[in-house]
This record gives sequence, structure tokens and C-alpha cells, in this order.
Amino acid sequence: MTTTVLTTHHVGGRAGTRTFPSLKYFEKDIISVLYEADESAISGIKKNTHHLPSKTIILPDCLSGQAGKRDFYIYSNRYFSSLYPLKAEQTRTYSFDRQFGWDTDPKALSLAETLTLDTVTLDEVIKREKSKNTPSPDFLSLDTQGSELEILKGGKIAIQNTVVAIATEVSFTQIYERQPLFGEITEYLNEIGFDLASLEIFNTESNSHRAPVGLRGKGFTQSGEALFLRKLSFYDAIEEKITSQLKQAFIAFCFDFYDQTFDILNNLSFEAIEEVVARDTNKVNYLLFLIELKKMSANYPKLFPVKYSDILTYEQGRTRFTSKEVDIDFQNIATNHYDEFGEQYFHEALKILDTSEYFGVEEVAYTFDLIQQANDLRRRRLEQIEAIKKWLTLESN
Repeated sequence: MTTTVLTTHHVGGRAGTRTFPSLKYFEKDIISVLYEADESAISGIKKNTHHLPSKTIILPDCLSGQAGKRDFYIYSNRYFSSLYPLKAEQTRTYSFDRQFGWDTDPKALSLAETLTLDTVTLDEVIKREKSKNTPSPDFLSLDTQGSELEILKGGKIAIQNTVVAIATEVSFTQIYERQPLFGEITEYLNEIGFDLASLEIFNTESNSHRAPVGLRGKGFTQSGEALFLRKLSFYDAIEEKITSQLKQAFIAFCFDFYDQTFDILNNLSFEAIEEVVARDTNKVNYLLFLIELKKMSANYPKLFPVKYSDILTYEQGRTRFTSKEVDIDFQNIATNHYDEFGEQYFHEALKILDTSEYFGVEEVAYTFDLIQQANDLRRRRLEQIEAIKKWLTLESN
């Protein structure tokens, strides 16, 4: 049963952190489920999460691809602990950790102990916790030092039934023995209905055999974090499609994928959304936020950037990178653009949108304390308006 509460499950919650951001107006809308295989870290997780207005559930489970006993390798720097052992060559280098200001050295990567743990799949945990009213994940994130793909495969039913977004650490080179790489994770998630939305590359500092200060540079790219969003054509397995789509609309907005947010909202009627709100006994703020977004976006002027085909003809495109000079006909560009929308309507729309103040959905985001998103939307709007003015030879403010 899908509820309006937004449920995030984070696997690898050693520091009491999760991938989904903590947001002032929306934290109470969230149930946060944190998994940690190393039971010595549980007290620290409780200490770091007790102040949050969201409900936090801590599960001392070691997730894997199938239930059974597995070795769990704990390294001196416990952030590297994993079901997979580090490759030998990884333990012989030094890399500067900018977060903590220290050199991660071979001793930090030395094996402290090996535990034999009972592992369980995500699907089995979801089934077990159902009697305790722990909701299945809407947003699933993983930071498990190499075992992400097998955990995803062990949660295939849960993912198909409820998950709308997945954030996972990925690697481009094997840091651990037998570790699946980025391409394998992307291929699997694409097969089960998720598109790669973003990829953040983690900076590696000075990965070497300890070069002196002043002689260090970038380390080779090793890992990053990828965000995957559920394809809208893969919602048939979800019981309450509209509620889950609204959750995805909110998550997409929080991660700056506004096009996806408005694609979802535009495909849902006000009546359908209000029906979800009417059944919302939790009184979550994100639904009110999405309704305001939909109301505001419905009244937006239809102003679009100038199209490539309005600027260059097919023949000009063919000769663009040759020695033949391309003659840009700015008057023709304006004629083509105005013919599509109407010159009077265009100038009225431009006058409305060409303001440095927060406008429309930016104001909504700002009101709900999504300041970064409000500023990002405003920046994009003004950049695109300046580009329109350039091609139509209009004066800037």
C-alpha cells in the first residue's frame, strides 16, 4: 500500500547520513530507513539522527544479493569496509582526503578484522518489516563499497513495486575484488525501467606513492554517484501510480530536474492530484508544494528559445565548418520565430519573463525554502532570455 509519506532507504548509513537532502519544510514528510552492517556504528547513527523531525528507522542488516553467511571486511578506515576485499594495489597508495584533511595511507587501508555476517536481501527485509509498518522505499540510495549491484538485484521486487528514484555510488575502476562497474549497474537499471539522470564524479586527490606537498595533482577518476529516475512508461507494477508519480515529481525537483517535474504534473489533472491530497492523512507539505507549482506553471507565457532551424538552413549547416563563410540573416531569424508564436504575443511574453526578480515557480520554490532551486531556475530563465535577445537583435536590460 502506497502512502503519501516519502520513504527513503539508505544502505550504508554508517555516519547517520543519507543521500536524500534534509529540507526544512519537507523533513517531517519523510521516513528515513538506514541500514548498517557494522553494528558498532549503530549508536553513532542514533546520535546523529535523533534531532531530525523525520522518523528514522535503523536496521542492523547486511544486505547482499542473496541470504547466507558472508565475510565482511572491516578496514582501519571504516569507510572502506565492504563485503568485497580491497584490491592489493589500492592499499599501497596515498590520497589526500579533503573532507578530513589527512592522507589516506596504507595503514588506513589495512584490514582490521573480518567478520562473518548473516546477509539478507532487500526484498526479504521489506517482507520482514511489513508487519512493523516500515514502508517500502520510494527513494533508494546505496553506498556499500562495491556491493551495490548485487543489493539492487536482491531488491528487484521492492524496486518494481515502489521505487521511483535510485541514487547509488558507482565505480569506473575496480577498487575491490570482483566489483561490478558503472556500466553494469547502468545496464541493469535501464533494463528494469530506470534512466540515468545524473552522474557526479568524485574528485580524487594525489593518488600516488606519496608525492611531497607542492608536487601533487589530481588522482585518476575512480568513483562517483549516479542518480536514476524511473521511466514513466514503467509504472504498471505500482499500485497507486499517481501518488508515486507525485513523489517522483518532487524528488526530480529537489535534484534540479524541473522538466521531469513539469512533465509529470502536466500529465496529471488537478482533480487527480486533489484526490490524493484528500486521502492524505499525513498532511505532507510536498503535495501542497506540487499543487502550487502546477497552478503557477499553468499560466506561464509560451516563450521558447530560437530554434537551430530558424537560424541555419540545411545548406548553411552543411557548409558551417568549411572555409565558406556562413551569412546569418538576423531579420529572417526574427521572421521565422515570430511566425511561430506571433510577434505581439512574443513581446508581451518577453516583457513578463524578462525580470531579475523571482518569477512564478521560482517564487514558489523560494517560499518553500528551496532557495538553491529558485536561484537555479532564475539563472536558467535569464540565460535563455539573453540568448533569445541575441538572435533577435533585441536590446538587453
